[in-house]
Amino acid sequence: MMWKHDEFKCHIMVKDEIIELHSSLNHESAFLEFRKSPHPFGERYQWILHPKTDIVMKETSFTFKHQVNQNTAMTFNGYQSWTDTQPLFVKDKMPYLSKYAKPLVSKYQFDKYGDTLIHPFKHGKGKFHGFTYVSLKEANHVTLLASCNETTGFTIFEYNHQSNLWVITKDNKDIHIEKPTIIFDVIKLEGHEFEVFDEYAKVMDVKLKTHEQVTGWTSWYYHYQNINETIIHENAKALKESHAMINLIQIDDGYQRKIGDWLDIDEVKFPRGLKMIADEIHQLGFKAGIWLAPCVSQLDSKLVTLHPEWFLHDEHQNLRLGGGNWGGFAILDMQNLEVQDYLRHVFRVMLDEWGYDMVKLDFLYAACLYPTSTKSRGQLMHETMVFLRSCVGDKLILGCGVPLASAFGLVDYCRIGCDVGLDYNDKWFMKFMHRERISTYHAINNAISRAPLHGRFFLNDPDVFILRTQGNVLSKTQKHTLAIINKLTHGLLFTSDDIREYDESQLKLFEFCMNHDEITIKSIDCIEKGVYRLMIMFNHQPQTWWINTEAKPFRNQSILLQPYESRSVNNHE
Repeated sequence: MMWKHDEFKCHIMVKDEIIELHSSLNHESAFLEFRKSPHPFGERYQWILHPKTDIVMKETSFTFKHQVNQNTAMTFNGYQSWTDTQPLFVKDKMPYLSKYAKPLVSKYQFDKYGDTLIHPFKHGKGKFHGFTYVSLKEANHVTLLASCNETTGFTIFEYNHQSNLWVITKDNKDIHIEKPTIIFDVIKLEGHEFEVFDEYAKVMDVKLKTHEQVTGWTSWYYHYQNINETIIHENAKALKESHAMINLIQIDDGYQRKIGDWLDIDEVKFPRGLKMIADEIHQLGFKAGIWLAPCVSQLDSKLVTLHPEWFLHDEHQNLRLGGGNWGGFAILDMQNLEVQDYLRHVFRVMLDEWGYDMVKLDFLYAACLYPTSTKSRGQLMHETMVFLRSCVGDKLILGCGVPLASAFGLVDYCRIGCDVGLDYNDKWFMKFMHRERISTYHAINNAISRAPLHGRFFLNDPDVFILRTQGNVLSKTQKHTLAIINKLTHGLLFTSDDIREYDESQLKLFEFCMNHDEITIKSIDCIEKGVYRLMIMFNHQPQTWWINTEAKPFRNQSILLQPYESRSVNNHE
């Protein structure tokens, strides 16, 4: 794959005039500097824009031609945690928010969760796009194209197989630039899949916040917002009595009266407050975690009522919405100093006064939905994550609903897929909806596809596994595959089940999943869409796992897999 620096184009605006810059062009308003440096596994490319006056970015792109082989598995990283990300082949079609969903978009804000508002992507068979990085794997060889700097703007990779055209774009439209700025910092690495991700992490100079494996229980996927202190206490007590290797209990949404009013606790559900709950969790020998969405607020919250000036508004002074949850939610201006003071106070109370050890920070993407004239989405998201890290200090962060590059090295654990569902892949018409929708199918595929990020940029959270019989329609085979994949790919692993309801076989699988085994994935091969072979070391013993996430059987010379089946040739269960 050869790149030529003269295929770079940059459109800027100077005094209402659009000017096109090339790498070789020194214009009176600005000039572009191109740098190419060797790397043991490839090459690094940088374009630096040197303005001579105040300029406004209009479009920045880099194009080249390269034909992808039909046997090459392409993994385009999705926009944020929940965005479906799985290996695809040139014959495949990437899902997107369909025009058929248009009547529901304004009501449920489906276009806010993903990349729909960011860039006018082309859709259809053989058209693909992603953010921050894309990996191409054929046999045992991987080519990784990746951005080394997302703090000035997200980097978008597009490929059209019909024309063999690749386009790399920087999301920095309408940003004012007054000083020399690195527009693109892109690296091409080639080698074994985990080898190239090791090198990518080194280039990014990512330092892991923790190496501690977390296993535990969260209240959400059984009780949702219908929680109380009795539910928390009884589940924690049952887990203690089970002698399973559990080390954290997390309270999810439902403890507060309204989203955004994080310290206004529902006294009917938690009459003794949340400090007492954290104390009891600690007495049982567990760490205590708590959920919040720090960048957003419910429309009828006290925070919106008392401080409307803290929130983002459109040109008509209407509140900007970040999504349809809770009847719609407003977005805090994370650049506002008063907002920052408020959130510092919230974290101080939760972490220092109440004594919680971990915060799960959700719906973080909202902080960068609307770029300003001086800051791109990537810069807004980066600054928000740096600020949140400063609030939490040495306590643990589980990031969720966040553009992943913005979380690199700033969170301890990060969700790398969408929410697991109580069925496998929802109703048939949901395939026309946003790519961030609830789906067990997508959660499993994301856990596999983003496994190379684990232990390099943060520890992966593949979301919960469900084994219980009650309150879901997942088949036994689907539950088994979900549990196994989460076990093999996790740094943080939760369930929401009440383990007192388990039968003997469910309890056995639960205990297997929660064991702190030493697992290293050596290679991941996507045989066809949704079918994988994982080569791992399990407690220093080699294993090969075959995974079929699809609704049809898979057969080759090595194995026959039934729909949704996962199987190991050396099963340690």
